[in-house]
Amino acid sequence: MLRAAGRGALAGLAWGLLARLFMRLVATNPEFTWAGTLSILGLSTLLGTGLGLVAGARQDGRSRWWRLAPVPGLVLFMSPGMVLLPGAVLVAVALAVRSRVATLLLLVAAILAVVVPAVGLDDGDGEASPLAAVGVALVIGAVGLLGVGFHEWWRRWTPAAPLTRALARSETRV
Repeated sequence: MLRAAGRGALAGLAWGLLARLFMRLVATNPEFTWAGTLSILGLSTLLGTGLGLVAGARQDGRSRWWRLAPVPGLVLFMSPGMVLLPGAVLVAVALAVRSRVATLLLLVAAILAVVVPAVGLDDGDGEASPLAAVGVALVIGAVGLLGVGFHEWWRRWTPAAPLTRALARSETRV
């Protein structure tokens, strides 16, 4: 569980750096503050740690109550970051759907959920900044990664039998 939490924390921190870089690239008048940057990085690391704990608990066959671990990290979306949430949810649903057509449609919808709000990004004179295009590409990647994390959080929890858990633990120690 500790290893899974550590991997989740690193993934959350990397995601937070990606999100902060996106914000810097699309801002027409970027304002950098340490408090804002550290809160984004801290909350994304907290969310990643929670998602890592869910993955570790599922792998170890622990209680479903571990699904609550990412909840404190959801504070991250009580800000402008909430625009990333619909696309991430659509990616998570797309990963859960078995039909290729439905998955393709959901992925297109997830990309549109990011691109449509970004269409209004310009540098004030009616032309989109070249850096804004890079920022939109980064946010599409960030939304995809967030969707993968949400899918891990929501997917079916199948508790492993005690013998299966013991075998899994012994294989990881060897």
